[in-house]
Amino acid sequence: MAKKIILILIVLVCSGCTKVTTSSMNIENAILMSTNQDNDLYNQYEVGYRYYLPRNFNILESRRNNFVFINEGYKYYFYVDLLAYYNKVDNKLKNNDNSYYFKEFNYLDKYGYINISQKDDYFLIKMLYNYGIIEVKVLEEDIIDAVLYSGILLSSIDYNDSIISNLVGTDKLSNNDKLFELEGPKEITDNRTYLDFIEKYDQYENKEIEIKDPDVIN
Repeated sequence: MAKKIILILIVLVCSGCTKVTTSSMNIENAILMSTNQDNDLYNQYEVGYRYYLPRNFNILESRRNNFVFINEGYKYYFYVDLLAYYNKVDNKLKNNDNSYYFKEFNYLDKYGYINISQKDDYFLIKMLYNYGIIEVKVLEEDIIDAVLYSGILLSSIDYNDSIISNLVGTDKLSNNDKLFELEGPKEITDNRTYLDFIEKYDQYENKEIEIKDPDVIN
């Protein structure tokens, strides 16, 4: 019965009908139920892949395979790594002893991990799965919602092998290596993350939408 309830909640999340946090769901359940899905819903189409964006998400920025979405005042930073998919490279992350929560997982033969670290009153969620990555900074009461949304987005990515092979063959992907080095979802030696770089170039100025995510993460 509990599993059926969670599945219904995920359907509601996808349709944007309701806020999904429940007292009965923990982080591990949210990861499992949102990523271990055979999702055939798609509404966003890019060169070499497609994915599903929940209806209550809006696109703030789209640059190559880097995207910024907003939902409930939080900004979600989304990156799709076509080279990692083509080469079947899993960008693994070592557990940080200072993490609020860390877990590696492998669903549907796809490697993933989630790392949650606390910064003041906010929690930085970094989730990799299906060769995509999402970072979002939320308040503690919104962690489950953010994990569900992140899992749904990442698990929905559907790659087109023939198009990606063509991009690699014409060096159109390798030419973006420098972009990945600058803005890709990887740890930086001076403790900065992907969020720091993307924030630097964030030009969104709509003052009517309250953005809870602070502008800079140190």
